[in-house]
Amino acid sequence: MQKRIFFIALIATLLTFCYFPIRAQESKNVNNETIMRQKLPDPKKAALYSALLPGLGQAYNKSYWKIPIIYAGAAGIGYFIWWNNDNYQKYKQGLLTYDPDDPTANTFPNLDEAGLERRVKYYRRNRDLLIISAGFLYLLNIVDASVDANLQEFKLYKDVLGMKPAVLNVGNSDPTAGITLSFHLN
Repeated sequence: MQKRIFFIALIATLLTFCYFPIRAQESKNVNNETIMRQKLPDPKKAALYSALLPGLGQAYNKSYWKIPIIYAGAAGIGYFIWWNNDNYQKYKQGLLTYDPDDPTANTFPNLDEAGLERRVKYYRRNRDLLIISAGFLYLLNIVDASVDANLQEFKLYKDVLGMKPAVLNVGNSDPTAGITLSFHLN
């Protein structure tokens, strides 16, 4: 009698474990592509958000670590634009008030007219290049948001590509440190 109860309990347990995975798979007829498409960010929206406010597209893509990099780059470029423009204005004013007949009245007594002209050109060129680089940073922000949104699909497949450190034996040489690359395709 005990063997019979044990046998019935064993079959009931096995059927229970077999039944639940089947029921979990049968619950709804939902297309996996539809679920994946709903979770992926729209690249056009990400680009638009980044164009409206730099870093907003990265926040939309949930790449929050990129936002401080964008603003640190913008702050650095902004500071050097200000600094070069300030020096440009000083030397330009010094060049406008330069009087070769009265060296004591000059703003920069150690510089002649050619030296002042060189400095004016130098700081103006640096300021203008930094303004151009600020524009490139703005465009890079927009492109990064769009590309990151396009590549979000690959983040869903983290298990496809695996990289692990390994000890490699190549030929008759000593074992060397290396990296193994593995693809897991289902």
